Amino acid sequence: MVDCMYDLYLSRRHDLLVVPQGVAVPPSLEGIWRRKKRGVRSVSEKIRRDVEVCGYHRRNLIAPVEDTPNLRSDMVLRRTRLSSSFR
Repeated sequence: MVDCMYDLYLSRRHDLLVVPQGVAVPPSLEGIWRRKKRGVRSVSEKIRRDVEVCGYHRRNLIAPVEDTPNLRSDMVLRRTRLSSSFR
């Protein structure tokens, strides 16, 4: 797939789907996909490899919960430090 164009689709759950241009969304991928207006010529090596092996590349555009900092515990820690400094 050298110098291939790709179609990009987005789902309501913020998933990105990359398929070769002109190829339909695989039936195994459930959900509603919206196609972006333009095709893309350049993609990363990882995406290109996934498309060659599986026929598509799918990933979530929002970082997983484990990778995001826990803001609530951070706020509790700050409050504890502040309240102990006033005692």
